[in-house]
Amino acid sequence: RQHFWVLRGRHTIRKYPSRCLQCRRFDGQKMGQRMAPLPEERVAVEEPPFSNLAIDGLGPIYTKASAKAEKQKTWVLVMSCMTTRAVNLEILGDLSARAFIQAMRRHIADFGLPRFVRLDNLRSHVRMSREIDGVMGSSYLDEVKEAFRKKAIRWSFSAVNQPSTNGIIERVELGG
Repeated sequence: RQHFWVLRGRHTIRKYPSRCLQCRRFDGQKMGQRMAPLPEERVAVEEPPFSNLAIDGLGPIYTKASAKAEKQKTWVLVMSCMTTRAVNLEILGDLSARAFIQAMRRHIADFGLPRFVRLDNLRSHVRMSREIDGVMGSSYLDEVKEAFRKKAIRWSFSAVNQPSTNGIIERVELGG
């Protein structure tokens, strides 16, 4: 400044750190983690509990009806509300589609009809879904099929062999 005056000197000096790779690395902002948006079923706070269900099978668990009775296999159907994380447990005597539909009917009688149901890929769930959708013919399920079709319950299945895609129910089973 004593001998020369650089025109627009401050502006010229300020633009160089933005071009310098080392300066950008040391002065730059840290990367932050971005959360993916939650599915609409998880944030539907205006709907009643169990409007959006996540369902998973747990078992087999060996039980006895009495002290002298033989052990028999039973399964537990874990139903969790995707919004409030409330849990309903239904006991199944076998993994048939009929037993699953009966458990669903009990759940509907207690908590009302769900709008959306996410299931894992348990064989009975896939079989039951096909029966309800009419792919497999079955005379004893006509009444249930009609009721589910009329109410327009949406079904969704987790990816095969990827329990993390149904993480809300897997977390409930772990006790968290």
